[in-house]
Amino acid sequence: MRLSLARKARGLSQFDLGIKAGLSQRTIVRYERDFLGPSIKAINKIAKALNVSTNFLLGGSTSRTNKGDVKPYLLKHFNMLQELPPKEQKKILDMIEIAAAKTKCGGR
Repeated sequence: MRLSLARKARGLSQFDLGIKAGLSQRTIVRYERDFLGPSIKAINKIAKALNVSTNFLLGGSTSRTNKGDVKPYLLKHFNMLQELPPKEQKKILDMIEIAAAKTKCGGR
């Protein structure tokens, strides 16, 4: 199951996801560690809270249905970015914003 990947891509803690899905943090931890298999009802709640399809969440499809989803290679880099000091994070985020602005203006 891709629960941990999807949760981290949304920037949610296990506690936050539990609140959004109407489940306890302890339950989310158990699902992520494969100590407990979620019910269909719980899978639907979690998928809705994470804004992903149940098919993606269960590992059946690599494509997510929502435009705001984070691609795995971007998630990898995001996780690397989180490990950097705040000053370095800001530099990289500034570069991303500049690149995005150039793209919107038709520049390369």
